[in-house]
Amino acid sequence: MPAPQPIWQHLPVHFKEDVVSKLDYNSRCKLRICSKKDKNLVDSRQVILDYLKYRITEVTFHAVEIPQKPAEVTMNDGDEETTCSLYENDAIDHLLLVFSNQKLIVNSFVFNVWGHDRTGHQFKLFKKLLNKIKERNLKLKVRNAIISTTFRHKDQYIEFVKNLDVGSLISMKLRLSTRCQLSQLSRTEQWKKVKELEFETRDQMDPKWVSHVEKLDAWVKSLNAVAISAMIQNFISKQFPRGSYFSITTMSPINNSRGSTLTNILKKFPIEAKNDAIKFRTITRSPIKSHFHSPLHTQKIEMTDQNNVFLIILCETNFSGIVCGFNSFKDDLKKFILEIE
Repeated sequence: MPAPQPIWQHLPVHFKEDVVSKLDYNSRCKLRICSKKDKNLVDSRQVILDYLKYRITEVTFHAVEIPQKPAEVTMNDGDEETTCSLYENDAIDHLLLVFSNQKLIVNSFVFNVWGHDRTGHQFKLFKKLLNKIKERNLKLKVRNAIISTTFRHKDQYIEFVKNLDVGSLISMKLRLSTRCQLSQLSRTEQWKKVKELEFETRDQMDPKWVSHVEKLDAWVKSLNAVAISAMIQNFISKQFPRGSYFSITTMSPINNSRGSTLTNILKKFPIEAKNDAIKFRTITRSPIKSHFHSPLHTQKIEMTDQNNVFLIILCETNFSGIVCGFNSFKDDLKKFILEIE
């Protein structure tokens, strides 16, 4: 029986390029493996991988003769998700292979190194991986980087972030960072590039670190009147676009008896303090986060762009600000109140 016409090999190159551009990551890999003639064609087209998670864990207690698989890799491309556990060398090779493709961009990259023993095997494996990345001078092309780990050495944290491709990066989410790490990270090109940032620390933050960020979620130890004033002044002077916001949640009450009283905080405001007493429940008509139930102070602030208005919300353990459209104030505020983490 004759083969149906036209067959793949006889199709025009421009048509093949369009087809390959529409294939998901796994399909491209299969085509690349089964057709040597199409290898260069596949490699020439940009590919976007939706989600890649790389997790290195502690080695479990097994008999010595049983090989260990300390790394778990999860890929998600469209509706297809694959997860596999890998041996040490395979785990390193796998990540290097993915990011060696200069045409590949990962939308969301989750990197997790975790374990109770900070001198354990998982951190040694990470050190190996980091050295290999540096040897090959690889830049990890990711749009949204989620780094959830406790690094044994603070320099490992900085070095890993520096290996993210600046041109591709849009946002970063960082977990369990120290003040020293955040201070060093704030000087990297990667940190300066992102417009969306999320981090968690048991220390205090410096408002200067985040003066360029349009969307900020932070969890910190505490927040004083000077820092609050600096955040307000920054948003007023930068004239961030509609939808920009910051949400800073604190471990200890913002309004306390150690000099950071509400009266002292309001005195430090860069504008005249005036409580607009906005009722969030009336606007949202839905359940809201507990710290928004009884805000200490809410105030609308005019912006140079008369189409926008800046709202600040001071609560017991949260300080937030959002740029709302003047004619869509309630809709923008409702979206912020209901969606903010």
